[in-house]
Amino acid sequence: MSMCAQVVLLLTRLQLNQRYDEHDRHHLLRLRDTFIHKKHLCLVFELLSVNLYELIKQNHFRGLSTNLVRVFTAQILDALTVLNEARIIHCDLKPENILLKK
Repeated sequence: MSMCAQVVLLLTRLQLNQRYDEHDRHHLLRLRDTFIHKKHLCLVFELLSVNLYELIKQNHFRGLSTNLVRVFTAQILDALTVLNEARIIHCDLKPENILLKK
C-alpha cells in the first residue's frame, strides 16, 4: 500500500471514530495512535479480546445461545449502519474480523 493510500486510510479511520462514534456507542474499533516506522504508517488500536471465530471454536463449533446471537447481531448491524452513514464499505466481514470485548 502506498503512503498516500495509508494516509487516506488513517484519515478515514480518524473521521469514523471522531465524527460518527465520538462516545464509543456503536461497537467500532477505536484508533488510539499512529506512527511512522521505516516509511510505513503504523496504526495502534484498542486492545480487545478474542474474535468471534475463536469463541465459536472454544464452544467446539456447537453454536451459541440465541440470546448471545441476538446481541452480537444487533451490535454488528449497528456498526454497519454507522459505516454506511460514513460511506465506508467493509470488504472482509467474517467471524475472524469481529473482535470481542471482555
